[in-house]
Amino acid sequence: MNNIPEKIYKFLSRTLIFFSGFLFLNCGLESVDVLDSATTVYNQSYSSTSDPLQWYVAFKTSEKNNSNLSSSIFLGTAIYYKIYNNSSVLTTQKSAINAVNTSSNGTAAAEKIITTYKYQTLATSASTVSPLVDNKGSDRDVYIRLKKYAAASASGANTPWYSYYAGIEIDGTMLGAIPYRNGGTKSFDFFNDANISGSTVNVKPVEGDEDYVHSSSATSSDTYYVQLFAIGIAENTDTFVPNYSLVLDLGTIPIKDGE
Repeated sequence: MNNIPEKIYKFLSRTLIFFSGFLFLNCGLESVDVLDSATTVYNQSYSSTSDPLQWYVAFKTSEKNNSNLSSSIFLGTAIYYKIYNNSSVLTTQKSAINAVNTSSNGTAAAEKIITTYKYQTLATSASTVSPLVDNKGSDRDVYIRLKKYAAASASGANTPWYSYYAGIEIDGTMLGAIPYRNGGTKSFDFFNDANISGSTVNVKPVEGDEDYVHSSSATSSDTYYVQLFAIGIAENTDTFVPNYSLVLDLGTIPIKDGE
């Protein structure tokens, strides 16, 4: 009889521990899926490169592994960009983003891009839908060139379209619209002669534009720098809160006068 109180005590203690753990795991803690980031940069643009043929970005999405998430729906891959007139400012901000772009920091890099530095989502001349590359359930190759170059007439029959012409291709299919700045009303062809006739499309970035970091000390009067990142985006099915993958640095595309 003396052992009965002890057995009851042990039983109640174990039961209490079990339910405490259950409540801890299921109350107040939102389940967050870890997303695979886009991978395999086929071409990362470098602003220091003088060859316009290299001024495009190409990468592979991660859609297959992200299509079976437990608590959210994978929406697709968004392309975030920011325009700079000072390459040193760009380098400083990009270094800060890449410094926290690790699995141990979760979505810190994406949040720094979106919230801290206020990068904008790449649009097209026909649409402002984000994410730009919607989820189809299978990994796909994406090619993006922001503007057409003067040497386009010199391209040969066997030269890929993205060697000279502006456009977006997803797994071999052209979107049918060229890349535009966020809002879908302005192109990246900042030095197009149409500016002279009062065009509102091919205009240079100005201080105050959401997608532009203006510096009073421009690196060059005839060059802008467009930094791009790819980010996978999902939405929690209960809270509708967005969730982000690690970011993929696609590189920097220079926009030069006369090119």
